[in-house]
Amino acid sequence: MNGNTNNKKGLGALDVLILILLLVVIGSVGLRYMRSRNADTSETAQLDNYVVSFQVKNIRNTSAENYLNEGDLFYLEENKQFFGTFRQVQSVQDAQKFYEMPDGSVASVSSHLPGDQYRVDVEASVTASGRMNEDGRFLLNGSRYIVLNDELKIYSKYVVFTVLVTDIAKAQ
Repeated sequence: MNGNTNNKKGLGALDVLILILLLVVIGSVGLRYMRSRNADTSETAQLDNYVVSFQVKNIRNTSAENYLNEGDLFYLEENKQFFGTFRQVQSVQDAQKFYEMPDGSVASVSSHLPGDQYRVDVEASVTASGRMNEDGRFLLNGSRYIVLNDELKIYSKYVVFTVLVTDIAKAQ
């Protein structure tokens, strides 16, 4: 028989090292999962309702009358994210066009045309979910910043508008 019949039945140094690394990987994955789960819960818990006011310029009067209804849901076109629930129209005015005259002055002309061509400027608002940071920037749904004078393309089931954000205030 051969004199080399030494069969090791215990754990070697390499085996112990592999087990320790495996436990560290499992522990770090578990901690990361728990941390992200807690962060998601705390972020959504901090969201409040805000009133986001905006202007829609030069749209058809029929669009303003038929497609801006209380309770309609609007979404951001860029990422299909929920923007807010339509609240109300604050004002509807004849759309204004501005022309520069040869002498350098600017003339404002109302675009009050008959029928389907009648165009208006609308000021309206939605109720949106989000939070305001310490810099005064609004984080819509906890994921996208919206600031005053931000131009957004929003849509509902029936219409698409480009809006100019004019005010963001906490809902009462």
